[in-house]
Amino acid sequence: GQSVRPVCQAQNSNTTSYNVTFDANGGTGTMQAQTFTVGEAQALATNTFTKENYTFAGWNTAADGSGSAYTDGQSITATENMTLYAQWTPITYTVTFNSNGGTGTMNFQTFTAGTAQALTANTFTKENYTFAGWNTAADGSGTAYTDGQSITVSESMTLYAQWEESQFGSFIDTRDGNEYATVKIGEQTWMAENLRYVGNVSMGSMASSAIAYRYYPSNNASNVSTYGYLYNWTAAMNGSSSSSANPSGVQGICPNGWHLPSNDEWTQLRDALDNTDVGPKLAGSAELWVSGTLSGNSSFGTSGFNALPSGAYMTDQYPYFGEATYFWSATENDSDNGLGRSLRYNSTGCSVLMGGKQQGYSIRCVRND
Repeated sequence: GQSVRPVCQAQNSNTTSYNVTFDANGGTGTMQAQTFTVGEAQALATNTFTKENYTFAGWNTAADGSGSAYTDGQSITATENMTLYAQWTPITYTVTFNSNGGTGTMNFQTFTAGTAQALTANTFTKENYTFAGWNTAADGSGTAYTDGQSITVSESMTLYAQWEESQFGSFIDTRDGNEYATVKIGEQTWMAENLRYVGNVSMGSMASSAIAYRYYPSNNASNVSTYGYLYNWTAAMNGSSSSSANPSGVQGICPNGWHLPSNDEWTQLRDALDNTDVGPKLAGSAELWVSGTLSGNSSFGTSGFNALPSGAYMTDQYPYFGEATYFWSATENDSDNGLGRSLRYNSTGCSVLMGGKQQGYSIRCVRND
């Protein structure tokens, strides 16, 4: 075993034993001094001291750890009386950050037990969402913490970023690269622009309920970038059958991950706007509307839906441009007519529309959630 030699101290040649005293050095508990026979190796007594939020790291002849070090239970040969001081290492825990569907990277953070420390500021992002804090459960059912909150950690843990969908966002239609603004109203997320998708839908030169056609608003190609296309029912449904379900389950001509809203989904939108001044709330860009009750209402444009007066296509005519807008739903009224919604410059309502399937109306899609 290791010999412990005296430093600048003469020893009596008749000494037969030495005492080793144990000091808790900030810890708690008691330990009896240990007697060592001269010249005989003996194991140090096993430590029984404790210190909250620390682990025992061995013994040292100096309280600050600058002297000779010994492990717990080490076999030594004592050569003098001495005091051994308990050495303590702070307990540390690791906090790992999970983006929980977001993007970016964050390093883990080390916390010392019993010591309050601020959480690292979030650097994750998620498109169309805002960061809403951390939670010990991905679904938000655990313990919640705010960004940069000062906490005391008692175990290693993973914190999951929590996200709240922004009211306004955008997405890209992967089919053609068109980008669309979006808006969340109630529990639904809607396109905040009219569809501009071409695909295999031909430009219409006549009215038809059998062939999928699209039309320029007011018969002017330059209007498409602002107002989107007008589509007949066949183009809107893209081979799907009528649906009155909520959600409709009909993708129709909508982008992947989106669907054509049923009549009930339009009703849900109306109800989310308290069924009051729904037309003005849904409308946008007052300068494009003929002046009237709609644009003069104090609630004009407040929902962010941004309905524009794209008019309609009706058997070789393009009426109501600047005065009204018409939207298809995925629900038919009968074999000849589909249901939808309309807004007019001289009304504050959002009326249920029954239109011939050969007519051309605008399309708004709802995200699949």
